[in-house]
Amino acid sequence: MAIYVAKRLGYSLITLGLVSFTVFFLIHLIPGDPARILLGLRATPASVQRLRHELGLDSSLITQYRIFMTNLFNGDLGTSIRYETPVFGLVFERLRATIFLILYSEVLTLLVALPLGLVAALKREKLTDHAIRVVVVVAMAIPTFWIGTIFILLFSLKWPIFPSAGYGTTFREHLTSLFLPALTLSLWQAGLLIRNLRSAVIDVIRLPYVDFARDCVSVAAIWLGTVIFFWSYIGYTAFVRRRAVQQYIQADAASRRGLIQVLDPTGNVACPSTVRVI
Repeated sequence: MAIYVAKRLGYSLITLGLVSFTVFFLIHLIPGDPARILLGLRATPASVQRLRHELGLDSSLITQYRIFMTNLFNGDLGTSIRYETPVFGLVFERLRATIFLILYSEVLTLLVALPLGLVAALKREKLTDHAIRVVVVVAMAIPTFWIGTIFILLFSLKWPIFPSAGYGTTFREHLTSLFLPALTLSLWQAGLLIRNLRSAVIDVIRLPYVDFARDCVSVAAIWLGTVIFFWSYIGYTAFVRRRAVQQYIQADAASRRGLIQVLDPTGNVACPSTVRVI
């Protein structure tokens, strides 16, 4: 297990290195001089050359990449040209909202995928299953940016239910402001999870031990129903007999006061001493 994890980490580091190398060199293929863009069109060649030297743009690409990677491992991501502040601080300033959005989208994914996946598996090859599968295919086929745009047009502009931008200051404002982005991110993940969960549940419920457990539950339900019916019948019978005795005692007391006469089954006047309480 440790060897597997080490290999995966090694492959990840190699992938990150190749990606950074490729992106770094592709950026230099973009036409234009960053120093001249920063200083403007009226900048003199001397000032442009001075800024190029300060930024290290007059060095070779290999040297620039080496400097970039050295600064990266030291935690120095450079200075933002737009905000004129360290990039490292800007990244961590927005990291909180990013992590909250990721967790929010994962929670929505689970809330949508778990019930729909289970229902689709338990109702397989029925109308409910087909409807869920169609929705999954549509959700996975539509591009995420298009769904996000439609959500903004419908629920932010046409019906102003959720804000179209911002993060908010309180937890409730965070939930409201990031609901549409989180829902947009969760749709594709929910579709994939529904498909995998449906297939896994169908495979599991076909196994022999599941049929055995289902039969055990059915037998237990029958026995439980029988026991409940039996004790309910005993309780009802006892209640009826007790009620009949109470009525007989009340009638006997009334007959003693001369109000009514209690008759036995033969039609004769019943003797109060024969009354027995059960």
